[in-house]
Amino acid sequence: MNKTRAESFSDGVFAFAITLLVLGVQPPELKTGSNEELRADLIRIMPQLVPYVTSFATIGIIWLNHHAMFNGVERVEHTTLTLNLLLAAGTTSAHAC
Repeated sequence: MNKTRAESFSDGVFAFAITLLVLGVQPPELKTGSNEELRADLIRIMPQLVPYVTSFATIGIIWLNHHAMFNGVERVEHTTLTLNLLLAAGTTSAHAC
């Protein structure tokens, strides 16, 4: 298999996992749109934002390491694809919940 195709698949999985993270964040329902109301609502949803940011950072770090690892790969064989698929499965299941 083409190395670029394997990298593209992995990039898609990482993007999907990051997209799923935002589904856990409920946007504030602003009535007036004032700065005070926005500040209060952002503080109220902080328990949702902290896990989002840490999960986003974790997936981002995995993606950066994956990219760095694939720089040294010259050709992709079945074993590499299998391990890559396991990494992708672990990334989506561990952070998308």
